[in-house]
Amino acid sequence: MPVKPIPISKTKIIVPQRRPELLSRPRLLESMQGLLNNKLLLLSAPAGYGKTSLLIDLAQHVNMKACWLALDPLDRNPQRFMAYLIASLNERFPGVGETSKALLQQLKSIEKDSEALLVALTNELYECVEDDYLLIIDD
Repeated sequence: MPVKPIPISKTKIIVPQRRPELLSRPRLLESMQGLLNNKLLLLSAPAGYGKTSLLIDLAQHVNMKACWLALDPLDRNPQRFMAYLIASLNERFPGVGETSKALLQQLKSIEKDSEALLVALTNELYECVEDDYLLIIDD
């Protein structure tokens, strides 16, 4: 049975506005920008240390498009996670996700059909995105 479309909340896929009362951390921001040539960065610290604030600053000050995905416990569901990932990429790169979103809605089993879905999404990114971009997955 095909999966029902998952409603997408824009608040999860748009870079949040920076709250003015938060401290700016220019040294950390500069350090993060210097690491952007890496394929993957993992920012880890205990709750309340300003990880999200730093990532918001990074997304707003980087010289490339930034895609944002804020996770919550419901995103442990693979179909929901993929729907939000596709929506996040589509928000910055219109056209990305048309094929993969349709495939996601027709999935019978994420375990059996995940390769086709990932290949479709990868091909869409290859066809629609020419420059480097930043994908931030928060929490």
